[in-house]
Amino acid sequence: MAEVREEVGSWPGYEPTPLVRLDGRAAAAGIARLWCKHEGPRFDIGSFKPTGPTYAMLTVLRGEIEKAAGVRHAPTRELLDGRYAAAGVTVCAATSGNHGRALAWGARMFGCRCIIYMNDKVSSGREAVIASFGAEVVRVPGSFDRAVQRSFEDAEENGYFVICDRQRRYPEVPLRIIQGYALVGEEIASQLPLPEAPTHVFVPGGSGKLASAVCARLWERYGEAHPRVVTVEPEASACLRESALAGRAVEVGGDASTVMDGLVVGKACANAWTILGTGAFAFMTVEDRAATDAMRQAAEGGGRGPRGRARGHRERRLGRVSGGLERSPSARAAGVGLRQPRGGGGDRRGYRPGGVPRNRRQEPRGGGGEITREVTLPLAALSGRQMIPRSRT
Repeated sequence: MAEVREEVGSWPGYEPTPLVRLDGRAAAAGIARLWCKHEGPRFDIGSFKPTGPTYAMLTVLRGEIEKAAGVRHAPTRELLDGRYAAAGVTVCAATSGNHGRALAWGARMFGCRCIIYMNDKVSSGREAVIASFGAEVVRVPGSFDRAVQRSFEDAEENGYFVICDRQRRYPEVPLRIIQGYALVGEEIASQLPLPEAPTHVFVPGGSGKLASAVCARLWERYGEAHPRVVTVEPEASACLRESALAGRAVEVGGDASTVMDGLVVGKACANAWTILGTGAFAFMTVEDRAATDAMRQAAEGGGRGPRGRARGHRERRLGRVSGGLERSPSARAAGVGLRQPRGGGGDRRGYRPGGVPRNRRQEPRGGGGEITREVTLPLAALSGRQMIPRSRT
């Protein structure tokens, strides 16, 4: 973690993104505290992504510079100054938006060529933003998986380096992405004003790399007092939930239609699953209506909660989920990787419980007995108005 902090902290414009305390929403939910890790200001990119793919890209750049110039671990300052012109390296990746934006931004910063592959369903606006960083954009008919396939085909033919879950010549790249993302979890732990951990942390799912990184770092920071990490995915594309049900990383196909298209991923990242398969507490899905209502609520700042439902599966449950509402003043929750909502308040309508809890025994904090005051909350709402207590023994 020290290496990641030193490296990313040396990049122009780095500063920790804000951890926003949402007292109004916490009060409406009947919980002690609620935070949102607002990733919008991250390097002016608008997401957490630069901490992962850009950090991993340096492994390729430095490796190729060592081959070409004999310089071992070229200093970041010399890369930023263009001393090696990135050794003629071309990086590439398939994306639906944020991954490609972060890679294009990093390639411009370190002076290498970048090619981004996008399927034809991705908006022209996202393409324009990526192109504004100097990347070449290649449109691919069909699904996201087809864009991924094309990126690998072109990389193999032309000597490009794909920065994603698989990298033949630099197999450490997928792990470097997760290590870079761990900075988000490190910032959260450093920014929390209280000595105790939050009870729950909700992280967008996708292929699981961000969630696994945050999960691993919070376990390292808090030890046995670590929070329960819950992944959140769209109902239409939930490879992590399906992996939890299967007990292994599985593929669900990457051609789903959802407004949360940045989370449409066909297969869980193998490296991420080695962490989440043991470390995640539950795997949750939300429907599109929940996401659009939450975005509208955040934009309007009026405090009215979304009307959708967060649904999921209850298989492999260790304890039980209550069918009723229960307010929990001891709960402390944080959402990761989201835009900052505005306003507070809210009513008590909305979500019902969902998710696949981990099938492993955990001892309650503070001694034996049943925990009835620790809760889950829907990440999409960020108001947590309907708290569902989870019992464990």
